[in-house]
Amino acid sequence: MSQQAQGGRILSPGIVSDPQINGGKAILEGTRVPVKIILVDLSQGMSVQEICEEYDLTEEQIKNALNYAADLVP
Repeated sequence: MSQQAQGGRILSPGIVSDPQINGGKAILEGTRVPVKIILVDLSQGMSVQEICEEYDLTEEQIKNALNYAADLVP
């Protein structure tokens, strides 16, 4: 169940979908950073700190992305 956010909808805490940004794919709220980018960067060996510095994010935002992705796995 998603809720409406300004310009899009809330998918999970800190994760939104806005059809005007990245084709409506899941992004970190308040950014244009897709959740998928966070997952790919982590899988390729980047540290949370490196990702935070690269995209100007907080550790909480990274955790939100991981929690969202984990909720999608059956």
